[in-house]
Amino acid sequence: MKKHSNKDKIIEQVKLLMDEDAFSTMTVREICGRADVSIGSFYHHFKSKEDLIMELFRISSKRAEENQRLNMNNENEWKNLDAYILFQIKLLEETPIDRLKYIYTYNLNHYQPAALAPNRDIIKSLLLRAQTKGQMNQQLTIEESLEHIFALILANSINYCMRDAQYDIKKQLLDQIHHLVALISA
Repeated sequence: MKKHSNKDKIIEQVKLLMDEDAFSTMTVREICGRADVSIGSFYHHFKSKEDLIMELFRISSKRAEENQRLNMNNENEWKNLDAYILFQIKLLEETPIDRLKYIYTYNLNHYQPAALAPNRDIIKSLLLRAQTKGQMNQQLTIEESLEHIFALILANSINYCMRDAQYDIKKQLLDQIHHLVALISA
């Protein structure tokens, strides 16, 4: 059995604190106490409490990149887009709603483009491949299409949070993405 690193212990405690809606009121010292790690260890891995939020985004991005490598190899790039969207939905549905709310609220108030860049890069590479394969028309540019897709993902994710996960994000988001694909596919 693999021993958890101090960084992993801190991240696990942060997830639990977010689920309990207690993260924002906890100090670094209290987080370290719950994780059973030293404060020095905390600052070795993170600059601040807020840096932990960005780490959660990085973890999610790494999972998305792994998903791309394993599941997005269809010749039809629109099927690959569906696979990506379904993966993102799965991530949402697997994450406790209180944690999602905290992460999205934090990101809205402290937006850092670098945190979401890997996800944008996945979609952009998919669009570039679609264009190269002749699967995409010139109705919208790659950047315009990317902005539309990303806006749909974010808007539906926020709607999912606002409705306490009582929102059929899979149906809504896929329907909206398919409408956009109908507009831009060749």
